[in-house]
Amino acid sequence: MTTGIDVDPEGNAPNSLGSLDSCIEVAPGDTFDIDIYVRDVPPVQAGPPIDRDGIIGYSYNLIFDGEVVEVVEIESSLMTAAAGPDQTFIVIDGDYFGSADDLPSTSGNVRVDYADVGGPVEGGDGVLSRVTLRALDDGVRALELRDDPSSADVP
Repeated sequence: MTTGIDVDPEGNAPNSLGSLDSCIEVAPGDTFDIDIYVRDVPPVQAGPPIDRDGIIGYSYNLIFDGEVVEVVEIESSLMTAAAGPDQTFIVIDGDYFGSADDLPSTSGNVRVDYADVGGPVEGGDGVLSRVTLRALDDGVRALELRDDPSSADVP
């Protein structure tokens, strides 16, 4: 499996990906979407004692420069809920420094934990989350995906 960030979600859908782009130019004040995606999720293999492979959930930290962009919203019921969400579990922490905070966030570290524990298991390629950002200032900055399940202070 491969995960990444597509800064131009045009052509993406919960269970398919269009072209993947790594750079976008926006002006201060612009609101824009990016996709957190996954490729090559092994198909579900049935069989005792439990089904194997596929995906029902995920976790990640989105690391960003809070002086240049803010995270406005995160929609996570995409790939894992493509057949319809059943029993979802979601925690979005806008300030991942030890206590849960709502969006929007300029903290520089947003944590997402999501699972659809009652729905069908998905495989293949797709969009895990669509993240809405707002440009706050000029600058060229990278976005980064990490998995930091602790409450460590991550810049």
